[in-house]
Amino acid sequence: MYKDVKKKLIALVLSICMVATVIEVVPIVRAAVPPSTTQTLPGSFSGGASETYTVVLNAASFVYNGKQQMPKIDKISKQSGSISKDNFYLELSKKDDTGIEVGQHTCKLIDKNNQYVFDGTITYEITQAKIDRITVPNNIPTQIWKNGDIVPEIENIEVTLQNSGIKVTLNSNQ
Repeated sequence: MYKDVKKKLIALVLSICMVATVIEVVPIVRAAVPPSTTQTLPGSFSGGASETYTVVLNAASFVYNGKQQMPKIDKISKQSGSISKDNFYLELSKKDDTGIEVGQHTCKLIDKNNQYVFDGTITYEITQAKIDRITVPNNIPTQIWKNGDIVPEIENIEVTLQNSGIKVTLNSNQ
């Protein structure tokens, strides 16, 4: 039983933060090993011998923002030299993967001219956004304890997620 309004308020804010993660505002999932911006995969040119290709990405880790995120190709090279990155693009490997959710994602490297065939995938991750700010109004009405729990009536508690532009407003009566 809480007799102190300040403790009740702290418990309410912490409860709201816990609920926000349970209802998957930002799912908690973390890749075991962060992917590298330099990745290798086997492939071949026009049915020729297999070679190892090195793909350099602009990023291999993103912070959740509620939108699709994928790396971009900075450079592609093979054992016998560089090849133009302009002829290639990345496509998500799984049909049900949107590239939005927190977790590890895989992409296929696709040749626009259908000359190169690659046998591996490029891996990247989206990490959980941290709670950047919790705003509680400073005009909370005075609460009087009358032999029972005090349930403060607080409205418009705002939780802002880091780098995402996502803001959730909650009320104590919800």
